[in-house]
Amino acid sequence: MTVAARAKPPIGALESRVLARKAELIAEIIEYKKGSRLDATDAIEKLKGQLAELAYLVKPTDQWATLAESTKRDLEQWVSQ
Repeated sequence: MTVAARAKPPIGALESRVLARKAELIAEIIEYKKGSRLDATDAIEKLKGQLAELAYLVKPTDQWATLAESTKRDLEQWVSQ
């Protein structure tokens, strides 16, 4: 087993990080909607785009245990955005 393979967190940890990031994005959208910042519309659209990307990544399966390795990599990248 390589060091990289051992360093990968279990899928439960990935799911937890994805859900936490999703909650952060939703909270940001809510904060933008509460405020009156001029750039809020653009920021909200960007955040919605990130949430749409997440929906696209997990929609094919909705089963965290059966995610393809490529989807896991995509989700890792999504969380780090």
